[in-house]
Amino acid sequence: RDLLPLVSRYAVGKDSQRQVIDESAMMRGGGISATRKQHRLLQEYDFYQFETDLRDRLLRGTAPVAIALRHFQYSGELRATGQLRLFAQRIPQQPLPPSTLETIVSEIDTRQRLTAFRTVLDDVVRFGASLGGASSTEVQGGGEAKLAQFVLDILCVDPIFWAEAAPQSVVEHVKLCHVQSLCISLEDMSEGSPLDAVVSRYREPMPPALVSGLQEAAAMMELAKLLPQLRELLVEQLAREAFAATESLKEYIGYSVEEGEEAGGFEEHFPEEVMLSHAVAAYELLLRF
Repeated sequence: RDLLPLVSRYAVGKDSQRQVIDESAMMRGGGISATRKQHRLLQEYDFYQFETDLRDRLLRGTAPVAIALRHFQYSGELRATGQLRLFAQRIPQQPLPPSTLETIVSEIDTRQRLTAFRTVLDDVVRFGASLGGASSTEVQGGGEAKLAQFVLDILCVDPIFWAEAAPQSVVEHVKLCHVQSLCISLEDMSEGSPLDAVVSRYREPMPPALVSGLQEAAAMMELAKLLPQLRELLVEQLAREAFAATESLKEYIGYSVEEGEEAGGFEEHFPEEVMLSHAVAAYELLLRF
C-alpha cells in the first residue's frame, strides 16, 4: 500500500484510475471501515491496464536487452544421467589399445585443452544416445566411423576449435566405438578416479583360488562389454555401505544390465563365489586382460 502514492504519479491521463489510487491512499489508517472501502476501490481498479500503461511509460524509448542463455555442462553429468550407457547401447564399444590411450593422455598438455575436448565428447555422446534403430547405424557406420569425421561432418563443430581441442592421436586412431573408453579415461584424468570413492568393505583382496578362477573366466568373457557394467556398479552403487559385502558380485552386475543388453558373457562364466567385498579387486584384475 505504501507504493500507491508513488505509482499514482504514472496514471496521468487516467483520471478514473488515478482517483481510485488517490482515494485508497487517503484512507490508510482510517480503521476497519476505511480498509473495507479501500479493498472495494482496489477491486474496481484495472490493474492489468495500469501495468500496461506503466510499462509503456517506463520503457518507451529504451533499448532492448539481448539475453544469451548458455547451457552449462556439469562434470559427471553423462554418467549420472545414463547418457554414456545409452550411447554404448546404440553403438557397440571397444576399449582403446593402452598404447594409444597413453599417447592421447600425453598429448593433452593443458587443463584448457582437456576441458575443450571433453566438451566435444559430451556432445558426441548426447547426440549418439538420442538416436536409435537404423538411423544410428546408418549415420554412425556401426561405430567404425572416425570420431573426427563424425564431429566435423555430423555435429558441424568449428574445425578451428576441433583442431585446438583434439590430440592428433585422436584424429588418426579414435573411432566412435572407442568413445566410452576415452570418456572414462579422461574422467579419471580430469577429476581423479571415481573408484577412489568406493568404500572399504568392497575393497577386500580375493583369495588365490578366486583369482585363478576369475583369470580363467576372463579368457571366455567379452571384457569390453563387461568392464563398463562393473565400473558403473562400483561408481554408482558401491560408494556407500548400502549392501552386504557377502552378496554375490555376479548377481549385482546382473541387476545393472538392462533387459536385452549384453554384458560380455558373464552369466555363463563369471565365478559365483566372487563377492561384493571383492568388487574393486575383480575390476582391477580384469583390467589387466
